[in-house]
Amino acid sequence: MAGKGKRGLDSAELSSFCSQVALILSAGLPLYDGMETLAETTRGSEYADLYESASKAVTETGSLYQALQRDDRWPTYLVEMAGIGEQTGQLESVMNGLADYYAREERIRSSVIGAITYPLVLGVMLV
Repeated sequence: MAGKGKRGLDSAELSSFCSQVALILSAGLPLYDGMETLAETTRGSEYADLYESASKAVTETGSLYQALQRDDRWPTYLVEMAGIGEQTGQLESVMNGLADYYAREERIRSSVIGAITYPLVLGVMLV
């Protein structure tokens, strides 16, 4: 489980993670090899420990679902959808769908922030 003070990935990073996992699967690489490579590419980043623990868990269990389930920084929706994808043999398409979902969520979040920020800045300028 995640320690106190650690936060999970934001929507843009989740989208990137999901699309990278889908790419690994579509390339025909074993998931544990791809996750290991993914963990290596994130070394030194803010989320290096999250990717490293997921990579180790995938190597141990062979399951992305079980690996993500071990750390509460992964969103429940992502974890459960990964489990459904594994059970149905459609993990690649599920991960592509999740990448689109989280990219859309990030666009909406950015739009909302812009819609709130613009009037505030305009109000400050008028004052």
